Amino acid sequence: MSCGKNPQDRRVNLPPVDSTDMKYSLTRSKSDWRLHIWEPAPVNPNRVSPFLYKINLRFSTEYEAREALSHFLQMQQQECNGQCELISA
Repeated sequence: MSCGKNPQDRRVNLPPVDSTDMKYSLTRSKSDWRLHIWEPAPVNPNRVSPFLYKINLRFSTEYEAREALSHFLQMQQQECNGQCELISA
């Protein structure tokens, strides 16, 4: 049963944040939506990639991708007490 609204038409509101540590990109391919989330870090002898971590996810709809991004951001805010931010790259 449906309430008459298509989930793809809804927008997920991302919570506000206070810093610039994390980045994300959301792109559409021919068949899906791709969400990439990472935290930049300088390359050094022990780190060969310019990030601490990078998450690559695929979704059928933009709504699902934004919902996952919102969830990740909420978890991250709890962990860093509101001093982290996701920035669109």
